Amino acid sequence: MLDDDPNSDDGDRTTDTSDALNPLAALSHEVHQPLTYLIASLDSLRHALADASSGRVVQLRCWIERATASAEHIGRLVNDAGPVYQVTRAQRLDLGAVVHQTLDIVVGEVRRRARLDRELLPNVCVFADETRLRQVILNLVMNALLALPEGQPARHHIVVRVESIGSRALVEVEDDGPCDPDEPLRRFAAPFFTTEQDGRAIGLGLAICKRIVHGCGGVLEFARGRHGGSVVRAVFPLSEEQAA
Repeated sequence: MLDDDPNSDDGDRTTDTSDALNPLAALSHEVHQPLTYLIASLDSLRHALADASSGRVVQLRCWIERATASAEHIGRLVNDAGPVYQVTRAQRLDLGAVVHQTLDIVVGEVRRRARLDRELLPNVCVFADETRLRQVILNLVMNALLALPEGQPARHHIVVRVESIGSRALVEVEDDGPCDPDEPLRRFAAPFFTTEQDGRAIGLGLAICKRIVHGCGGVLEFARGRHGGSVVRAVFPLSEEQAA
């Protein structure tokens, strides 16, 4: 499935989505100040609860940690120079560890609509920008989540997998939501394309993912899910140490 996949965007590297994505950069100035206040407030609340030990307080601390991690991720995006999809600080990363930490940010939101299953092979290493890699993971998961109806979490599930195949590492997200069999899968990465109906999505998530994955030397692939829905897969070269 990974080689010569007609639903891969590998043959479409020259498509320029930068004009569609540039307006996002203009938000950075307006986001930065309230985000700074939010992080400071969460930090104060965390310290206020540091010595408490009841079960309810432990749960509150967990929620605060997740909210802080999310806010800090936004802060890194805002503070980075260049467009939101530009890879600027590549390093060797354990893909499974980054995915696991990133999923902890969104697990509460996911559980409103689906079960979240993690199938994360350890010690699969890639050379990537960690902030951008987290963007890819968050966007893939939210893309899957918004394909599912609210209020039926026991009936739906999202599976996130990390594995290596040959000289390549992959992270894929599979959902079991509705998927139009007549819809060309490659359209999913087109800017402003969305199948979500309740107005929360604007259709830029996968377009951003595509640019980031390409910047790391990889490709974004699409397939039908095994139980309906869709699979979106980000494929990266393994780090040189593992590929050798």
